Amino acid sequence: MTIEPTLTDPTPEFNQRCQAIIDIWETGELPYAEALTRMTRLLTEAQAGTHRADEARAQSRLAYLYHYHGNFDLAIQHEEYARQIWGMVGNRLRVARSNLALGEAYRYMGNYTRALAMYRAAHEYGLETEDTNLQMLVLTNEGQTLLSMGHTDAAFAALHKAVALAASLPDNDLDRDGSLCEVYHALGKIHLLRNQPLEAWRYARQVLAIADALGEPMQLGFAQRALGDAISALGALPPDTEPVFSSDPDVYYQAAIRAFGEMKAEGEQALTLFAQAESLAQRGNTGAAARRYQQAMVAFTRLNMVEAAARAAQAQAKLYSSGS
Repeated sequence: MTIEPTLTDPTPEFNQRCQAIIDIWETGELPYAEALTRMTRLLTEAQAGTHRADEARAQSRLAYLYHYHGNFDLAIQHEEYARQIWGMVGNRLRVARSNLALGEAYRYMGNYTRALAMYRAAHEYGLETEDTNLQMLVLTNEGQTLLSMGHTDAAFAALHKAVALAASLPDNDLDRDGSLCEVYHALGKIHLLRNQPLEAWRYARQVLAIADALGEPMQLGFAQRALGDAISALGALPPDTEPVFSSDPDVYYQAAIRAFGEMKAEGEQALTLFAQAESLAQRGNTGAAARRYQQAMVAFTRLNMVEAAARAAQAQAKLYSSGS
């Protein structure tokens, strides 16, 4: 007996083909360009068919690839197409997840007001349907947005709510561990702002443990950057740290840049360049810091990460003025 797919969902076979491309790409085994080519073919196939939800799924997965490559304008364009189709076919959950994805893109572009509006629309649906996974994802991203806006206490509260929600999810939840990597990374940043570098180091170690278990380059990049930030603030490794760890922050930043490079995650590479510049400036290496700020600024500008580009320019100007 053949079970006909619902009109609101992608067909199981098509959905599996889309996800297979993402899964192989996330392990680093499939080059980004090939992943993009394969997903574009699936979109063309879906557009030639009659099942609109298949087209929405391909649009959304293309948006995901563009997002992590740092092409946020195209990510938004494809996700908006997906959201429109999900709305037309009546899939409210997918509309909410499109809102979440759009919020992420706007966050990277520095449009925090728009990002928060998208997150809150997704959160309303998550609360209405008691979708713990969706609520966790929203709070993970909302917390990072609030942190970027300088609202440290509100960010801290949102991130801890995300941790509590993650604890209630089953071990096989596909989003839990990746979200925890982002949450712990952000909590580490907050502890650095509060001049608590040892707490930041502990969170960085938690990110590394999860990333090692997942074995995915993106999470490994977050872990390496978090370690670099923590060691920069500490000035030395904490006592009794295993010998496998280096006391040189640049070792971790370079490892993070390589890991993000495996995924062509240019936005995260640029953020790592900026983090390394901050570390170099803190260590008094003014020349190297200035070069890294310049590289980060150029990358941010190319990726249309307007707020981040402005921050890099201000940091570079401050560096030059303090050295004059």
